[in-house]
Amino acid sequence: MSNLLKHNIKLIGVGGCGGNTISRIKSNSQMKSIAINTDVNALSLLDDTHTFAIGPKLTNGQGAGGDPLIAKKAIQESKKQIQELLLDTDLLFITAGLGGGTGSGATPLISEICRKNKIPTIGVFTMPFTFEGSNRANLANIAIENIKKYVDTFIIIDNNSLLNKQNRNISIHEAFLLADSVIDQSISGIYEIINTTGTINVDFSDLLSLLRDGGESFMSKGIGKGNNFLEDAILDLTTHPMIQNPFNEYSKLLINIHGGNDINFDNVEYIVETLRKKTNENSNIIFGLIENKKWKKEISITALATSKNINTEESNDDKDSSYLSFETQLDQKVFSFN
Repeated sequence: MSNLLKHNIKLIGVGGCGGNTISRIKSNSQMKSIAINTDVNALSLLDDTHTFAIGPKLTNGQGAGGDPLIAKKAIQESKKQIQELLLDTDLLFITAGLGGGTGSGATPLISEICRKNKIPTIGVFTMPFTFEGSNRANLANIAIENIKKYVDTFIIIDNNSLLNKQNRNISIHEAFLLADSVIDQSISGIYEIINTTGTINVDFSDLLSLLRDGGESFMSKGIGKGNNFLEDAILDLTTHPMIQNPFNEYSKLLINIHGGNDINFDNVEYIVETLRKKTNENSNIIFGLIENKKWKKEISITALATSKNINTEESNDDKDSSYLSFETQLDQKVFSFN
């Protein structure tokens, strides 16, 4: 049975970029999602999307004017409504493009509300392109410093890293679409891991064990087909443009393998061992396996790495046991490969 039937997973997009992401993720129609903004006109452009305008008295629905302080006050005005939106949430995705007013100003406060209500939270954020100017870059850096105090784990997508030599001639509009697609892939990839029943399942408690106080993280996906499908998938995964830090800086790794029923034990062991050797030697690794009878010599590998530069043993000593239920803690299945 799908884990989605048991857990209330929500997605909040903050500001213009966050709203665009909400509008784009159509495949996850069962995920409860909402776009939050100070700009009513921007919200009105989002088709088939639940929206909420914050700070209507303060901004009159005309936006934050690029000022994070205005967005912060807007959240304070609408704090009660935000708390109501978050009721009964078991896991929250929050996404925003940092550097502007609403995304940079409202996201830290929403994250703080989640923390106070003990809602496990995954943040997926984009940093500005260089051509957007140093002011937006500074605002984005300030925002991420505030956000990471409250979210369990967060993925930073540097827009500049998405533009390689082959695609630097694309239009500005296409560049932003490319950034949106990576946000979509990150959220959808994690969502799929806990929403798909497989031969070896990654359940909700598995995911929480990686997320809790996970700090900076990354999510990558690799696909391989043909005679060299294993090697090609691993290469695709480990050379993803999102990856700016080596695997060995992370102490927790989730690997989800999706392949045909021709995948055997040696294949799974090869994948896990190859990725294990790229991580911290004391890393905790969780893996799942989903089989698709229609696939032959084809594989998809999704990896979620968390706890960058965090010693697993030390962080475990500092855990607040009330943050996860006793039942959840008993159900955790974390495997250490030494």
